[in-house]
Amino acid sequence: MATLSQKLAGITLPIDKYGSHLNSQGQVVNLELAMKNMRYAGEALCAKYILFF
Repeated sequence: MATLSQKLAGITLPIDKYGSHLNSQGQVVNLELAMKNMRYAGEALCAKYILFF
């Protein structure tokens, strides 16, 4: 795990690819948009993970 953590450290994942799903207090106001953004961030992480191995 340490090797993987070192490789993934410093990666910034996009959380607002499809727009902001948060209000000014940081609370989720659009659940559907939040799920789309999280899916995109997960796919971006998988793509980076594959490049490491």
